[in-house]
Amino acid sequence: MGEQKLSITLPDDMADAIKEWVESGRYSSTDDAMRAAVGALLREDEDQESRIEAIRERVRKSIDDPRPSLTGAEVRQHLDALYARHKS
Repeated sequence: MGEQKLSITLPDDMADAIKEWVESGRYSSTDDAMRAAVGALLREDEDQESRIEAIRERVRKSIDDPRPSLTGAEVRQHLDALYARHKS
């Protein structure tokens, strides 16, 4: 895997945080800190995509569900019955 050099500009608070991480020994260099930050962002994006795909799949299953749809009154009746059982 190759590497590319990038030049970035960060707000003072972000740059200060990276410097503090390096000075405290949490990371050995600003490069390491930035790699960790970008890695976390990439993992977060991947997780987000996975969650969105799971939601899409649930929606597809719901749309394809052959069972008849319930009316609002039927849903309310069912919820009231569940609540009554839970309450007692």
